[in-house]
Amino acid sequence: MEKEKVYSVQVKSFVDNNVTLASEALTNTMFVKTNPFYSYSLGNFETLQEAQKFRAQLVDIGFKDAFVASYKEGKRIQIEDPF
Repeated sequence: MEKEKVYSVQVKSFVDNNVTLASEALTNTMFVKTNPFYSYSLGNFETLQEAQKFRAQLVDIGFKDAFVASYKEGKRIQIEDPF
């Protein structure tokens, strides 16, 4: 999926690099540097609808600011519409 467009749900961003939050044991996570922030996203989805459904579940459990973003070749393309 490296060359294809994928969707992920961003749950947090930091100004400082908090690598302690990233773990090789966590699968389907993304850690992306978007100056000046470091962002953490969960899930790798092929469709926007799948990512939006996952986002809704994350919001339900307390990640109120979570949003879906699309990525291509490891770089964020855009923030997607929440619905």
